[in-house]
Amino acid sequence: MERETEGLTGAEGGFLATQKQIEANRTNALKSTGPTTDEGKQASAGNSLKHGILSQFRILPFEDETTFHEFSKMVSEAMAPVGNFETLLVEKIIILQWRLHRVYSAEAGNYAGTFFGSHADAFEYRPITMASLARYESNIERTLEKITEQLQEMQRRRKLSNWPDF
Repeated sequence: MERETEGLTGAEGGFLATQKQIEANRTNALKSTGPTTDEGKQASAGNSLKHGILSQFRILPFEDETTFHEFSKMVSEAMAPVGNFETLLVEKIIILQWRLHRVYSAEAGNYAGTFFGSHADAFEYRPITMASLARYESNIERTLEKITEQLQEMQRRRKLSNWPDF
């Protein structure tokens, strides 16, 4: 079968798409618009959520927003950030601590045979292995330790010399 792009190859040596294929792809792309209602967009936002530990969402649908904000306030007050950069580091610490809490919840759920109890219908739960949980936990703890050390060093320097507040 002869192709319209005979002799043209892509970066990996394969043939490039023909003009007919490109036009078909464009036509198909116009048909796939995704959800249009707010309800549909909200529902599809969590489509890839499996266990929530690595979620980019600060608060998952089944987590208590008030508890998160109280926790955030408590940590922020305890760490007393000054300036934008210290505040950014504290925010990262808060999110990492919250994710670590998710790991502990997943461990407890794995032992009990359920992860999110009555919230299981919030997303497609797939059991997670204890080895994966241990890996997530150690990765989060390492990152948390590095960021905490970075914050403490900034605060130490700021207190010793008139280090600028960024």
